[in-house]
Amino acid sequence: MEASSFSIQLRDFPQQLLDTRLLAMWGRLAGAEMLPGKRATRTHSVQVEAPWGPATVERSLMPLKFYYDLACDVETLCFAYGSCWEPAMTQCSIAMSYLTGSSCDPSPTLPWWDKARLLLHGRLLLVSRSTQLLLHASLDPYNTTEEMAIGWTDMELEWTEALVRVRGTLDVNVRTASKYDDGHLMHLPALSLAVKMEWVSLANPLDHHSVTPCAPDKLPEYSHNQEHDSYRAFRSNHVNI
Repeated sequence: MEASSFSIQLRDFPQQLLDTRLLAMWGRLAGAEMLPGKRATRTHSVQVEAPWGPATVERSLMPLKFYYDLACDVETLCFAYGSCWEPAMTQCSIAMSYLTGSSCDPSPTLPWWDKARLLLHGRLLLVSRSTQLLLHASLDPYNTTEEMAIGWTDMELEWTEALVRVRGTLDVNVRTASKYDDGHLMHLPALSLAVKMEWVSLANPLDHHSVTPCAPDKLPEYSHNQEHDSYRAFRSNHVNI
């Protein structure tokens, strides 16, 4: 996949959520579903007009998981985010739930990190000549002068299971509308950084194969006197970094 530019914008905000220039991505991507067990199947009635009549089909509750080995090369990469954008992001999340649909499993919803750990598996390599993360320090989503800019030059990022490695030159700037605009807080040349994430859960946090959703009419008996949670052993309590 190649693109001269790619961007994502929220509403009419002056800054873009994501902005890239000269993007190239290649590699392998596969989607797969595990065969469902008895508890992970549900029956669904399909209304068919005469002369056939209604039909009953079996549907699987097992999620679609993605396995990948991808590499990405970009000239410039820019992200922007802040607490002032959270209401708009919440609306986007609600809209996406209408597209992806909700599971029939009555378990509480998984948080974003646990859902990514359940569905995404593989290695992502990103090389960027210029990378910038803009963090808004104002409650006004249209403000473009009060922010902290975290920039990487000649960045190499590798993201695998529970591990992120970053190499490059790091600069941190504070931008304000006053005469002290663009204060240079930090400069770290040739930085090599490894971020290891250890999710703390009741079982192996990387064993996503043992997670099996349950149909509402096939819940285990012990779930009658407590809230059922098919992800109880997989759901993380906290993460150590």
